[in-house]
Amino acid sequence: MLVLLHALHALIDYYQAYAASATFAIIALSLLVFQFHLLFQVVSNHSCCRQCRRPTAYPGGPRSQRGEFRAPSWPSQRTQKTRLLLEKGWRYVEGAPSHDATAQRFNNIINKDVRLTGETAGRQTWQFDSTIATDDNNNDNDNNDDDDNNDDDACLFDAATNPNSSDLIYRRQQLQRRSTPSNVSSLSISKKDTKKRNTSTKKKDTKKINQKKTKEQIAAGKAAYLGTSFYSQLQCDDGHWGGDYGGPMFLMPGIVIVAYVTKTMNDLLPPPHRRAMILYLRNHQQKDGGWGTHIESPSTMFGSTLSYITMRLLGVSSDDVALVQARVFMHSHGGALYTSSWAKFWLSVLGVYEYVFFFDFLQIDCLLLVTIKIFFFFLKT
Repeated sequence: MLVLLHALHALIDYYQAYAASATFAIIALSLLVFQFHLLFQVVSNHSCCRQCRRPTAYPGGPRSQRGEFRAPSWPSQRTQKTRLLLEKGWRYVEGAPSHDATAQRFNNIINKDVRLTGETAGRQTWQFDSTIATDDNNNDNDNNDDDDNNDDDACLFDAATNPNSSDLIYRRQQLQRRSTPSNVSSLSISKKDTKKRNTSTKKKDTKKINQKKTKEQIAAGKAAYLGTSFYSQLQCDDGHWGGDYGGPMFLMPGIVIVAYVTKTMNDLLPPPHRRAMILYLRNHQQKDGGWGTHIESPSTMFGSTLSYITMRLLGVSSDDVALVQARVFMHSHGGALYTSSWAKFWLSVLGVYEYVFFFDFLQIDCLLLVTIKIFFFFLKT
């Protein structure tokens, strides 16, 4: 309602200031009347929902008592018999090669030359190279020693320890392709500096203090050198530091749903990408079977509904243990009808939720954009 009032106020101001034509006034007022008609439908739908006792975007009204604080909890991967490890073959690509790799991928999809525009500096993508995966698997079969196991442990993601990825795969690849720092033991304070400090006074206590300071300075110098060497190895060739944009559990489901609805799943999300997405969702599933709104959140109906649907669309069977546990969590909290409006929007796009029960101010907002476009069109003319 507030948005409609602002739009009406803007139209009236424009009409008074610029003496708009009758055609403009008729079109604008017609659109506003239609918007009020949609608003009336929204109110009617929600009144019907309340009479039928069907939950809508805000089911049940305010709670009589505040719920207890729930802390997130994940099973530890380090204690599991079967560990969830990312398959080998993923390669970090940055800058101009990242543009070239993305263009080549879309060239193969549409059979046309695609030229990407924009700045390449700071761009980072992950590409799956099947040849690297094959070579790594052959090396693992030939050399099945403790070093390989330690290498896997170094990249093992354990949400119970830290739900953030800490860029383990990226850092591992950057460190492997860069040279290691030189011998740190060569870092020391010269004897001349030490003699100057020791001969500055003849007191024995002062000499001990100076020697202690000298050792502390050497240790601080080594630490500073190692720190700068470490981060210089992580730095990309174009000068930026790459990193994971992780956190929200409600962004990736939109990509998967769009790929499914548009029947472009195999083109946009090839099998290696789908397997990596499934692994990501398995890693972030919590002990109660649900997923949080973000990776550090306790399980919510919002995150659980979208994550469950995403795994199903990516090809995971409904009999999978993880999905069985997810359904138990959702059913125990009232089901997907009690999810948020954003999730209900994607459910409506997917065709598994009646749009009439969705909080359809989205229609009014879209129509308002049309009104604004017409407004500026007449403003220019």
